Amino acid sequence: MTNVPYIAFLVLFLATLALRMRRELNFDRVGSLRFRLRLYTLPVIALLVSFIVARQSVSLLIMTWALSLSLVVYSLKTSVFEHRPDGFWFRKNPWVSVAVLTLFVGRLVYRSWVFMGAVDSAPHSAAEMSDYWVRTPFSLMTLLLLTSYNGFYYLAVYRRARQNRV
Repeated sequence: MTNVPYIAFLVLFLATLALRMRRELNFDRVGSLRFRLRLYTLPVIALLVSFIVARQSVSLLIMTWALSLSLVVYSLKTSVFEHRPDGFWFRKNPWVSVAVLTLFVGRLVYRSWVFMGAVDSAPHSAAEMSDYWVRTPFSLMTLLLLTSYNGFYYLAVYRRARQNRV
């Protein structure tokens, strides 16, 4: 009976994951609410995480930004863009979307594993938990890669849509 909340959470998580994957693989319209929210929030989050990563190591910051920008360039070259009567539509490369989503899920699973106490190095006090992000550069790099890739991608798609509008 004690496993019911965990099973319910797992079912809810998998359903949310399937919905997110379906949204990633379908066309999205430039100017939709979801697009605008991602366009405005993700670059700000990437900038804030960059300051935290820079405190840890500047070389990690440069490496993550370079990886993110190269992923954006590849994704833009392989994305599909369409003009429709109701606006400018785009679809990301499905393989890049799957890779980014897998990275996101892997990060969630890893963080859940650490905070559930399954790993010996899991923090136990509130002070250790607040400092844990600074001591785990891989988690910070993953978060920065996810936010900077998506932020730069949506900025580039918005720029391309504005150029095609003129």
